[in-house]
Amino acid sequence: MTDLRARYKPVQFFSLDFILTWIPLWLAVAGIHYGWFSFNLPFMFVAAISASIAALILIYSSRDRTLIRDYWDRVFSFGRVSAGWWLFIFLFIPGVNLVATLISLFFGYAVSQFQFQEQFLTHPALFIVVMFLYGPLPEELGWRGYGIDSLRTRFNLLKSSLLLAVIWGIWHIPLFFLEGSYQNQLVSYVPGLIAFFVALVPAEIITDWLFYKNNRSTLAAIFFHFSINFAGELLQFNPATKVIQAGLLLIIALVIVVKDRTMFLTEEFEIKRN
Repeated sequence: MTDLRARYKPVQFFSLDFILTWIPLWLAVAGIHYGWFSFNLPFMFVAAISASIAALILIYSSRDRTLIRDYWDRVFSFGRVSAGWWLFIFLFIPGVNLVATLISLFFGYAVSQFQFQEQFLTHPALFIVVMFLYGPLPEELGWRGYGIDSLRTRFNLLKSSLLLAVIWGIWHIPLFFLEGSYQNQLVSYVPGLIAFFVALVPAEIITDWLFYKNNRSTLAAIFFHFSINFAGELLQFNPATKVIQAGLLLIIALVIVVKDRTMFLTEEFEIKRN
């Protein structure tokens, strides 16, 4: 079996991803600000698929058939993920959100947070499709399909997860200046803004833990990312509840790292041919 780590190029991947992301997003920011146009969806779509485009360019430019086969097998193989992990993928985040919401009730926040969003009630199928296609699918084809493995060839899992969380946070910066985006709405609520960046750390750690526990299953990461987005947008959460959620995720991520410290702190990493 042959080690494939020399095929991974993290600097090239993240540089290309940022170019493909930031150009359309900053163009959208400038265009709306100066009145050149009033829409942002085409620009956000291009940015959303940037990570997958960058990954595919580097995967196919390697001309390594095994690397290419491994990439797509991790996307489509359900066999890498056991039934118990599927339960975790779909129930973990809703469970954390439920606990966070119940805690918020003790601080006087409304029970109405348990109401569904109007977009879901009006167009449930469209809501689900958008939650899947905008973010989880294209981003994970890049972040887990190529990004985390490329970092793992240089660092241990803990360092790689923390570095990717920082990169992920920087990657979102243009959205805070883009009118109509979720991140732009956070600017006026400082605790929520801080919680957004804080939550990236445990989200990254837990997703990477899930990814490697399931034989580097990109498919598992895609559906877990979907669960995060869907559960986070389904109900009418108060912004303060999301701050509580970020705190809970941080505690859980710390427990996971301590419990699986060998996995997170081992420096050796090898991707082998099947």
